[in-house]
Amino acid sequence: MSNPSQYPESEVTSPGEIYFDKPNDEIEQSAIVGGIHFHSLGKEYDGICVSPQCEIGKADRAHYFTFCLLQSLEFFVVAQLHRHGFDPEVIAGKRDKKPPAKSQLKGFYNSLINDYLGNKTHRYYFLPGNDVNITDSVIDFEITECLSREQADALLKKGVLKSPWREDIPTRFASYIARIGTAHISKDRRQQALDALDIPILKSLL
Repeated sequence: MSNPSQYPESEVTSPGEIYFDKPNDEIEQSAIVGGIHFHSLGKEYDGICVSPQCEIGKADRAHYFTFCLLQSLEFFVVAQLHRHGFDPEVIAGKRDKKPPAKSQLKGFYNSLINDYLGNKTHRYYFLPGNDVNITDSVIDFEITECLSREQADALLKKGVLKSPWREDIPTRFASYIARIGTAHISKDRRQQALDALDIPILKSLL
């Protein structure tokens, strides 16, 4: 999987590095809001605003805001287990069912921690909780809901992200919906390109 993130090498150890302590009452870019009814799912979930601040800040310009689904990490992991073909009864912990091979489960776990929680996928974005009212969650850029300014203002604001997450998430959303699918360059053609290079250490591998 490619890595669309461009984070510095430093690591986040505290929610205070990501979230403002007290969110504003008004909707803003990368605000987390509770109780959004996602019509495609038929249920209410948390959502995060991916509309740009330059539009939100001007009432005469933005009359509707876009929110992406923010699902709990547990919900996301269980859904991924199902998508990867694990037995639903095994996922539910039924002891009379034969567990999957450790190598299969280890591969899934490594994919979770390195790719999905490492934010190396295009569709998903792991967001650690704030230890107050936001649990560890995953943003799904594919599932969105549009709310009017009045609808959004009436909902509970649970948190707002600091920079650079504040800017990164709407940018990642824009990248997801604007990406263009192209055919992969064949492996033979890639091999041909490397074989043509006059680099001794590479030629030793041939």
